[in-house]
Amino acid sequence: MTPVIALVGRPNVGKSTLFNQMTRSRDALVADFPGLTRDRKYGEGTYEDQRFIVIDTGGLTGTEEGLDAEMARQSMQAVDEADIVLFLVDGRAGLTAGDEMIADHMRRSGKQAHLVVNKTDGQDPDIAAADFYSLGFESTFMVAASHNRGIRSMLEVLLPSEDDRVEGDRADRYPGIRIGIVGRPNVGKSTLVNRMLGEERVIVYDMPGTTRDSVYIPYERQDK
Repeated sequence: MTPVIALVGRPNVGKSTLFNQMTRSRDALVADFPGLTRDRKYGEGTYEDQRFIVIDTGGLTGTEEGLDAEMARQSMQAVDEADIVLFLVDGRAGLTAGDEMIADHMRRSGKQAHLVVNKTDGQDPDIAAADFYSLGFESTFMVAASHNRGIRSMLEVLLPSEDDRVEGDRADRYPGIRIGIVGRPNVGKSTLVNRMLGEERVIVYDMPGTTRDSVYIPYERQDK
């Protein structure tokens, strides 16, 4: 079975950067301001001979209202779908009340959750992680996602070598008809996607520009 890994954490802790490193892509938008990612985004990666799926999510703050509440719901859906949850924290910012709230969610989810201390470049990783040990996670990884440091050793622990390697581009992995849905902001593209899929897969909100990433979703209809 292909393991599914969900990335969760506060806004701007580096989830999308880690997603791109794990999938060896630039599929997730990355910018230096919080709240860029909104819908959950799926990608495929391999480590050695092990294939995995990774889910990028929007940031959690613990005070979600309006659009932020929809983003939080998407994040929790990703946790429900995942076999492994990576809880990212910012090693430069230190432990926050938001981190403690998310850690409590992870404990109550019953999922296999691991703490990932990101942004450890330029400092002693052990010192950067010191505050976070109080959260009580059994396993903690120190990484610098923007420099691709610590990710390989993390995957070595998370993904014992087994299964077959994925090769080829995305079109090879998802054969079939590809449909692009485009249009001006707020004309109903996300609503149409959700109706086609039969689930609330992408966020729908009465504000132009809610969807930011291009979201690629394989699905099957009438055996096609």
